[in-house]
Amino acid sequence: MIAAARDYRCLDALAHLFWDPRKVVNVPPLTQLEAHALFDRLVERLQLSHLDVERFREQVLDSAQGNPAEIVEMCKLAAQPQYQRGSHVMFAPLRIDAIIKLGALH
Repeated sequence: MIAAARDYRCLDALAHLFWDPRKVVNVPPLTQLEAHALFDRLVERLQLSHLDVERFREQVLDSAQGNPAEIVEMCKLAAQPQYQRGSHVMFAPLRIDAIIKLGALH
């Protein structure tokens, strides 16, 4: 079993099950280039090219700050119709829902 968290404290009750300091892998944030590449692959895979991708990319990459899980989650949410208005992504509600969902995983 593998668990991912921003830091050890985020594991809460699971910490006793997963904690083995020999197995901790610190993953640095993605570089700007890596984050752009991940975002572009997600746009293609999730078929988001009909949206205003440039504006959405800027919002996602600014808020995720290199966190790949946040980039993936926001792109997955953007594929859902309730976050779309024409070619515009309703970023504020999408971001709130992504934070809540990712927070529940900690």
